[in-house]
Amino acid sequence: MSEQVWQPTRSGQPNHSAVTNSVHNDAGSPHSCFGSVIIYTKMSKSNRNELSFEPDLLLISNALVIVSGKWRLYIILVLGEQTLRYSQLSDRLPGVSEKVLAGELKALVNLGVMKREAFAEVPLRVEYTLTERGRLILPILEQVQQIGKIFN
Repeated sequence: MSEQVWQPTRSGQPNHSAVTNSVHNDAGSPHSCFGSVIIYTKMSKSNRNELSFEPDLLLISNALVIVSGKWRLYIILVLGEQTLRYSQLSDRLPGVSEKVLAGELKALVNLGVMKREAFAEVPLRVEYTLTERGRLILPILEQVQQIGKIFN
């Protein structure tokens, strides 16, 4: 069975001209795809007005890019407010391979979450520090830890 559902725009605000057809999944609830986000509820005019918060799916998508790697949250939390060398990070994250750690660090540097400083020494010394923007993530990740405590 097919029915119409609301599809958000880039800003997350309702787009009354962009209505898509959705199909019921096996459980019988309607769903619609917006990028990689699935919206499971039909938005009627009355309950759309009742929402006090309308998520900006583009902003959520941007945030998920930063934390999408399996080890990125751990790296950010371990680094915290300090400056650590690659070997120190590796020692504090024993479950991650060297290749994956190097890739995740490179990705986080490219995203502007942390900065990498290499010193012209033998052996080469490389240090990682969270950027100002990266440090803004810490309180949110600490809240995620609290969620883990609640459901532990």
